[in-house]
Amino acid sequence: RIEREVYLMTNDGDIKKQWDVEEPYDVRRNNYPLILAGGDLIHLNYKGNIARYDNNSSIVWKNENLGHHDAGYYNDTLVTFSRENVFSDKIGRLIQDDVIKQLDPDTGEYTGKNVSLYNVMVNDSNINISELYEENLLQGREVENGTIKSGQYRASNDSIKLFHANSITVLKKDYGGVFEKGNMLLSLRNIDKVVLLDWEDEEIVWSSEIDLDRQHHPTMTSDGNILIYDN
Repeated sequence: RIEREVYLMTNDGDIKKQWDVEEPYDVRRNNYPLILAGGDLIHLNYKGNIARYDNNSSIVWKNENLGHHDAGYYNDTLVTFSRENVFSDKIGRLIQDDVIKQLDPDTGEYTGKNVSLYNVMVNDSNINISELYEENLLQGREVENGTIKSGQYRASNDSIKLFHANSITVLKKDYGGVFEKGNMLLSLRNIDKVVLLDWEDEEIVWSSEIDLDRQHHPTMTSDGNILIYDN
């Protein structure tokens, strides 16, 4: 294992706080960290583990094989992504689903409910899974003759990363319309979409219609617009 550093910085670029966090192997990047109200750090490493570190960089708890890319804070619980393989009869193959799970921030244990993004999408009459697969993976030649060519889309030899959720932002206030406090802004990289999830009703209430390409980290601005890193 190696150590990586996570920094809390001022607007002037000065380091205010540093945490030394563990990585399972030498990687070039960390995922998005989250700072809790008391100053502890929630860190997600590249292998897919989520851990809580105290102010002295000691591990309070660690949940392995859960938590990738990002985490949010919802009604005194943590929400993060878990990966699960399911067979999609819509496209006729095994896919890697992104499931949002709630964790107790004090223990790292499961609490509350889980929401499968695949189930939400399939049950939405406005979303066509087959078309999304066709437009973003087949036409882009990421999949040819049933073979997954790109490692960015391959979960295993047989399973494809249909969504590859890479960001979750829990809205902290009402912005108007469906952009209500508690709804979750999600980035789904592999289908070039940003969507808004109503967690309580388990439904997509808004979806981006602009041309995106493997985007990351959409966030709400103070005036209610959405800032997206379209890379």
